[in-house]
Amino acid sequence: MQIPQQIQLLLKLIRSDLNSDSEKISKIKSHDWEAIATLSSTLDISSYLFHSLKANNLLGFLPENTRERLYFSYRRTTIANLMRYLEIKRLAQALGKEGISIILLKGSHLAKWVYNNIAIREMLDLDILVPAQKATKAFEVARSLGYEIIQEEGGHLPVLKSISTKMILEIHHSLNGIYDMKFFNEDELWNHRILLDSEFENVYGLELENLLIHLCIHLAYHHFMFGHGLRPFCDILQITNNPKNSFSWAKFQKRVIEMGCEPGVALCLKLGKDLLGVKIPEEVEQALGMPNIPEVIYTNSLKHVLKLEKNLLSCFPALILLFLGHDSFEGRLKIIKRRFFSKKYISPSNSPQNLGKKNYWEFLRNRLETFFTTIWDLLGNAGETRKFARHLISLVRFLHRGWSKKKKTTLQVN
Repeated sequence: MQIPQQIQLLLKLIRSDLNSDSEKISKIKSHDWEAIATLSSTLDISSYLFHSLKANNLLGFLPENTRERLYFSYRRTTIANLMRYLEIKRLAQALGKEGISIILLKGSHLAKWVYNNIAIREMLDLDILVPAQKATKAFEVARSLGYEIIQEEGGHLPVLKSISTKMILEIHHSLNGIYDMKFFNEDELWNHRILLDSEFENVYGLELENLLIHLCIHLAYHHFMFGHGLRPFCDILQITNNPKNSFSWAKFQKRVIEMGCEPGVALCLKLGKDLLGVKIPEEVEQALGMPNIPEVIYTNSLKHVLKLEKNLLSCFPALILLFLGHDSFEGRLKIIKRRFFSKKYISPSNSPQNLGKKNYWEFLRNRLETFFTTIWDLLGNAGETRKFARHLISLVRFLHRGWSKKKKTTLQVN
């Protein structure tokens, strides 16, 4: 696939093997610099781009207005993350008094302890993992600190938002709750956790190998490679290629295979290698099946990572496409049960006791009508929609290969 020239320039400026080639950089025209800055915002790496240019003494080649634009993004990320870590400190102190340990997930772990610079890694919200048996108490503590419920759904407790700081908080009691497949051994995650801050004995992070696995699984199996631009691949680059981080490819490979998530992880790593120059040992590539990724899966995923095509997940719920992607009738029923009639829709306020039997059945009828109307719209809509549906179904089937193999092996052993 031919990547547009301006995206190629952006990728060159943030790759791990970037060389300060002054002659080539100096030939980038003013309108191209502005387009590159716009692309960096679209692909969620404005602060990362500014840092890369600054670290390689390339800021002088930018037009002043473009340089100021990127600096503003960098400064905004710095301030936002300073506020976020102050909030983490406040939350950790309150939870510590109740004997509750937390594991910082994704950006809150990465920015300070992997990137080692909170100005580089942009974040949207704060994700923490707490022991399942203490999840309810952790939720109560957050509520006592001024967090209000803004959304009730997903594999975690209701999403919260701080009244004072406007920080969005997601408290997870399991990393398996948001995926169809149970990849993680929760006890092992806690057993291999690492202490992040000596100031707090209850603030931990995932071991780097588990952190990378979680990032890949989250991107591939939860978001289907959509919506996050290049940011996750910058994460992969920082975890694996930063000499300050003690990352083990051998340990990583062993765990991925044990968990049965090779297809999704391999796809993420191949994209990271091709886009940003992530260095992956050849034996790891072979073991995870990177050379065997179907070209159509890779190409379509690349298009969506670079946001070259419209993300129709914003128009059609992923559950509809997953429903169509299941081969068995039983599998489709499970999708309806787990995703369509989730806690988001089936809550105490929508129970037969509260609605009455007549209204309750009317409620279910409306849900089913919406469900099948959406399927009809998806199947009968423009070719773009049908093409998107076929891609996502193919991707889901590809991602399930490792898990299916793991299940069969487990059944044979038992």
